[in-house]
Amino acid sequence: DEWAYHFGADYKGCQAIASGFHEFFRHTDFIEAAGYTMATGWLDISPTDSVISATGRVFQLYNQHFGVIPVAVTGTSPVPPPKYPIGGDQPSVNTGSATWPVDVSAALTADRKSLIVSVVNANEAVQTLKMTINGASPAKSGRTWRLAAPGLDAQNKVGAAPQVTIQEGQFNPRAGTLTLPATSITLFEYKLA
Repeated sequence: DEWAYHFGADYKGCQAIASGFHEFFRHTDFIEAAGYTMATGWLDISPTDSVISATGRVFQLYNQHFGVIPVAVTGTSPVPPPKYPIGGDQPSVNTGSATWPVDVSAALTADRKSLIVSVVNANEAVQTLKMTINGASPAKSGRTWRLAAPGLDAQNKVGAAPQVTIQEGQFNPRAGTLTLPATSITLFEYKLA
């Protein structure tokens, strides 16, 4: 099937796309393909130039850095049931991971040497997430890739400096707690020993 969030190639859309990816990853038992409706939106173009749009950057982030073998994510904070529409039909299963108020997905790399944990914090406040990895011992240092933007309306446009970029960093995989900036999309790489 086809899917999309909205057709403005901005960082707000990136947040929704990343959350959509997580939902697809959680349901790989029955979702075989999901075509993004506006793939031409991966670029911002002019008659003589092009740049990777904000939408293109979120696809690039997951394509280049997320794993390929899904790993189950559990938690103790399920998504609250929806409040609206009042009196209307409500889903029997809510979307999102049991790590509310952030959304988490995880996958092993093809060589099974790294676990990539992706966290979307769609909140306007910094969040913390306690992490436990069962069945493996992570290395002492890990890499991160964060989709960075100055605000939800940030875009990448031809002729202007990019506002939405992928920034690489480091973190301590053995700390047990991840700090997630407001409105952030971050992939954490846990090298497995």
